[in-house]
Amino acid sequence: PLKGYISGGNWAYDLFQCPHHGFGADLINLRTANAPGFTPLWKDTYPEARRLMRLFGGDMIEIDDPRSGKEGTRAIFRIQKMTEGQITLCDPREANADNRNRNGEKLFFAKSAKALWSLGVRKLHVSVLGEVRGRAPKP
Repeated sequence: PLKGYISGGNWAYDLFQCPHHGFGADLINLRTANAPGFTPLWKDTYPEARRLMRLFGGDMIEIDDPRSGKEGTRAIFRIQKMTEGQITLCDPREANADNRNRNGEKLFFAKSAKALWSLGVRKLHVSVLGEVRGRAPKP
């Protein structure tokens, strides 16, 4: 039996560390991810590299809040979309954010994967009951 997938869209963003080339990021599209024998492109290019984190659309992350102006202020954001070179974030409590953003409200902001890593990104896991796990310890 064959499986059908819509080829448009991005599946994940891999953040990786290579001993010789430093930090890197690779956007993986849905079609490539579902190909038989899938291996990320960065793994073929840099076999000694290790994956630091894999981010998916809709994931919740915690970073140092770039909008607060204070160092050490952490905030939670949801990944709205991923494109080559940038990850677009929004507040996780915003409903209907995409339509409202198109109507002129500025709900989104975009950062590169390297900028997110420098802001101390941490992937969060939210349970069905709303419990947030994976947060950075409070100083």
